[in-house]
Amino acid sequence: MGKWTRRGLIGAGGLLAITGVAYGGGLLACRMVPRHTPDFFASLPGMDHDALRTIGQSVLRDHPGLARPGAATRLLTAKAGIERAIGTDCPQTRMTMVQEECRADFAAGRIVLVDGWMISETEALISAEAATA
Repeated sequence: MGKWTRRGLIGAGGLLAITGVAYGGGLLACRMVPRHTPDFFASLPGMDHDALRTIGQSVLRDHPGLARPGAATRLLTAKAGIERAIGTDCPQTRMTMVQEECRADFAAGRIVLVDGWMISETEALISAEAATA
């Protein structure tokens, strides 16, 4: 194996630095891209309850089985991510867990059509629960 020359070391160091700057810049740029995340479904206190109830009423109109007392709650707590979210005290962590569950619903095709909108099953259940409360 040959020796490293000063020019080779400087070139390799420059290449590593450029790669690091490009990677870090990409991460920073991705943070600035708006994401469609269900933040308003994540933490029931502090949400716009009127909007949530309106969505929930549409869900209940289309899916009357969820109107039975506790039906939506039973289905929600059967989801592993929601069960973990209920057990955490940190609102930010809870929000992240609910968002992950919503993403998993979309990835698995568990969607509900409500007034022409596609929402995740989790969002629909949270809305239905708010409408029955």
